[in-house]
Amino acid sequence: MLRIILTIITSLAIMAGIAGTLVFIKGAQFSAMAQMAENMQFPPMSVTTDESMTIEWRNSINAVGSVVAVQGVTVTTESPGKVTQINFESGGLITAGEIMVELDTTVEMAQLKSAEASARLAEINLERTQKLFDANTISRAELDSAVASADETKAMVANIEAQIERKTILAPFDGRLGIRQVNLGQFLGSGEGIVSLQSVEPVYVDFFVPQQNLRWIEVGQTVSITSNASNTEQFEGIITAISSEIDQNTRNVLIRATLEGTEGQLIPGSFVNTEVFHPETEQVLVVPATSIVYATYGNSLFVATEAENGAQTAQQKFVQLGRRQGDFVEVTKGLEEGEIVISDGGFKLFPGAPIMINNDAAPERSFSPTPEEA
Repeated sequence: MLRIILTIITSLAIMAGIAGTLVFIKGAQFSAMAQMAENMQFPPMSVTTDESMTIEWRNSINAVGSVVAVQGVTVTTESPGKVTQINFESGGLITAGEIMVELDTTVEMAQLKSAEASARLAEINLERTQKLFDANTISRAELDSAVASADETKAMVANIEAQIERKTILAPFDGRLGIRQVNLGQFLGSGEGIVSLQSVEPVYVDFFVPQQNLRWIEVGQTVSITSNASNTEQFEGIITAISSEIDQNTRNVLIRATLEGTEGQLIPGSFVNTEVFHPETEQVLVVPATSIVYATYGNSLFVATEAENGAQTAQQKFVQLGRRQGDFVEVTKGLEEGEIVISDGGFKLFPGAPIMINNDAAPERSFSPTPEEA
């Protein structure tokens, strides 16, 4: 029994020694790993930088507008009739007074000849009656009857001539035609549409601005206008009218600008982007928009700072942002003028991260960028 107890004690002592040795070895390993972690240095990350700067910033209002023709109508018929001649092409330009469509006037021409014959006879009878009245052979009433008969026949002639004239449809003003809606030989009733006619020079652009911006909108201001339906990048217009009332549903006010020199590139009904600039400027602090690290807990950026050993490191700063224009964004709080901000590569940084500044491949930035392939 004693031998068994001694054997058990010996075995436990050996196991305890082995366990103690393993604990000592693992502790030494963990201590070495911790020492290595403390001495480990991250390699510097390549970034580009820009200097925060104060610029003259001009506020502007951007809105979507619609192109409106100064004059635009759908040309219609005044009198019914059959189309005998069409003198225009769809989509073409036309000058005021040009004949567009002629309707059949055969019946009216016959009526006109009859009315003209009656008018000549009435004029002859009037001359005879006047001579008899001068000779005191007829009464004044007979002369008045002859005068009235002559005037009536002249009015009949004028009425028929007006009917014939209404069947010759002329262009009311210069402009561009739409798609033809009639065909040769077609019978048209009164008021039926023939073709749309829109003036092309000048044109209006109507757009809405919020009522709080109305205080610095005035007639004569310049409006910058762009359209993706035009070959020209930008047009300039002048504000010529401001609505006298504000929409009660949207609290916006309608503004109208007039554009000249568009050469027909802005088609009535198309939408355009408008921008009205504030007449006064202000000083604002801006940085490249690519330097901002956006996050749900707050927006931030990194600035380049120099450590005690002379190495460059990244320091994170939380900032408040304002307006954006082109490749730049306004910083209203959290940054000073002249600080070196990391404009590209900030997404991979952390506070205190070593950096290596390389501005050789830095992109050009602009307040009004126009990418070639945009």
